[in-house]
Amino acid sequence: TTRSSMVRVDFGQLDHLLNLVGELIIFRTKLHELGREVGEALGDRADARALMETVQQVAAVSTQLQEAVMDIRMLPIGHVFERFPRLVRDLARQQGKEIELILEGETTRIDKAIIDEIGEPLVHMIRNSVDHGIETPTERVARGKTPTGTILLSATQESNHVLITIMDDGSGIDAAVVRRKAMARGLLRADEELSERELVQL
Repeated sequence: TTRSSMVRVDFGQLDHLLNLVGELIIFRTKLHELGREVGEALGDRADARALMETVQQVAAVSTQLQEAVMDIRMLPIGHVFERFPRLVRDLARQQGKEIELILEGETTRIDKAIIDEIGEPLVHMIRNSVDHGIETPTERVARGKTPTGTILLSATQESNHVLITIMDDGSGIDAAVVRRKAMARGLLRADEELSERELVQL
């Protein structure tokens, strides 16, 4: 029989483990400061050198432990992205639009806690692209475009950050329409002047 190398761990336990590692890092810093003070007081003695070497080893191991726990908490962002092809397909069908969704960087790893938080904001922005960005095939052809619109959803690792990009080849935001809606909702006075960028931010 083959044994599985996987084990299920409750995310709450990983969260608790990360908190404990955080406390360990705090005490590691205090230990390093105390070790330096004691080492200076003892001078160049063998036991002073042994103390500092041990403190440095504790520091190195605790850093590795922190990195290991953080790595365990990471999941491919594909866990979030996988819901969007069907969402876009259904919305496009309802609105009589032709839309191709391109996904990139699904293997990019991101902390589980962030994965739990970004799903709904991404749904909102994808819906915006479908509802307000991509035009109907007739409108697109009239503007010299292909009848099928494109939405790109990508994730890339940049240093210790993950950059998520949503881009579509639709008509963009009409600042004049935003201005009219903002005035109708009392968010903007008729005599108030805003730049196009400020209107888009509304």
